[in-house]
Amino acid sequence: MKRFKYSLNKLLNMRLGLEKEASQKFTDISARIRVINDNIETLNELYKKNSFSTCTTRVDEIIKNNYAYFLENSILYNKKQKEKMSKEYDYRFEDYKKKKQNRTVLDKLKDKEYKEFLHAQDKEEQDFLDELSLNMYYKDLHKPEDYDEKDEKERGEYEFEDR
Repeated sequence: MKRFKYSLNKLLNMRLGLEKEASQKFTDISARIRVINDNIETLNELYKKNSFSTCTTRVDEIIKNNYAYFLENSILYNKKQKEKMSKEYDYRFEDYKKKKQNRTVLDKLKDKEYKEFLHAQDKEEQDFLDELSLNMYYKDLHKPEDYDEKDEKERGEYEFEDR
């Protein structure tokens, strides 16, 4: 029985590698966006916490204002980074979807070709079995009715002696 060989296997492996690479890039950008979101949440909590605190001296108030300004700038910076990352996120997601679709097309073609291969193998096997049964039928059909095992042994001995 011959083995199944997919003619586009190298292309399928290449596309699988490209899909994994796109998936990794998409996962990386998703993780970076999550980190930025966590940073924004943390900075917002610190800002709210700092805004409700009271200061007793002028120096404490200046420090508090500087800290609040720093937190505001950090929040704005992280939001801008998030906007940039979200564009890249969309691009990476679309890239991943395209590469996955390309691979799945080849997978479906491979499955279809494999089913055809199995069907051809089954047909070939069935043809072989049909031929064997037909040969057995013809042997039984042309078999002499007065067949003796003795005669067969004698014929076998003579054939052996002639050789």
